[in-house]
Amino acid sequence: MDGGLNPKWVIGSIAIGAVFVWAAVVESDDNSDVYSSVLVEVGVGIALVSIIVWLEQKFVRGVAAGVAREVAEEVGNSTDERITRLEDLASSEQEARSGAVRMREAQLDNLFQDGLTAESLGKALLSAATNNVLGKDFGVRTGDTSDSPVLYPLVQSHNGEVDLIYFGFRKWTVSGETFTIHDKEVPVPDAQPSVTWTKDQPAEEIAVKLEEVLRSANIPTSDFSLTCAIGRLRDSIRVAERARDAKGGSGKRLEGALVLLVNDDWVLTDSGIESISSDRLISPLRVQVSGTGKTRTVLEFAFDREEIDSDPSLAGVPEFLRNNGFRTSIHSSGDQRRASIANRIRELD
Repeated sequence: MDGGLNPKWVIGSIAIGAVFVWAAVVESDDNSDVYSSVLVEVGVGIALVSIIVWLEQKFVRGVAAGVAREVAEEVGNSTDERITRLEDLASSEQEARSGAVRMREAQLDNLFQDGLTAESLGKALLSAATNNVLGKDFGVRTGDTSDSPVLYPLVQSHNGEVDLIYFGFRKWTVSGETFTIHDKEVPVPDAQPSVTWTKDQPAEEIAVKLEEVLRSANIPTSDFSLTCAIGRLRDSIRVAERARDAKGGSGKRLEGALVLLVNDDWVLTDSGIESISSDRLISPLRVQVSGTGKTRTVLEFAFDREEIDSDPSLAGVPEFLRNNGFRTSIHSSGDQRRASIANRIRELD
């Protein structure tokens, strides 16, 4: 049963109406015209009412079924549309992410196009700083030998616009002096000797000034190239950005922010010396050293001699770090060097 009028009742009602009509016919033979008319009208009325009620319920059920189908179709279409929107959103997110990566890559590639300027270099450094991919003491190699000095850039900006870039051959500290720029007192960075690059100075002029600084410090200029330094700077930002975009567990992510691109395979981060292409990490050891009547804690990178001999990518890495102020040591797997160092470690946190 579908809840409508039972067809048996319709047939019964028609039969009852037919009985009334038949009775009217019989009465008409007896010349009772009024009575016969009443019987006919009652009989026909009963039959018509039952038929009309039955047809009405059939019509209502048909309309209701049609409405239900339309509602179901609309709900289904709405669900499909929401699914499509979610798929479009995921696609749009991936497209936006890829577009941002392409834009950063293009900005780095354009460093050497249309003439290198302090503004173009400074914007690349500011963008990397905004993304927190470069460490506090970020520097770049200026040559391919283990004796090449490290150049430390520092950008002075205002409201996202580059004012100038400081270049020094030692890590930057802040002196007690200040100067005024854009009506604001700014601390003077201290990394003497240093060179200041303003937006209206050509790059070759800065290269000459940096060589003069090295010469005055009795440091060989043959191992220095500003072109090499800028190329390393570009590569450093690219490596750091790609590591940040890499998937977790891929071995291509860096644990810390990039401080120095040592070579094409290794980088110095604020977590240690990390491999660019794998999850290998050489963590620094905290070592206590004494001098001038005081004991201080320094970081030391301990390398395994057998690992260096078997891995060409580590060749020259300890020497380069040591020549640029980092404490390093090379030990054999069978000696007690690392154990003796570990015994001198103290937790001073």
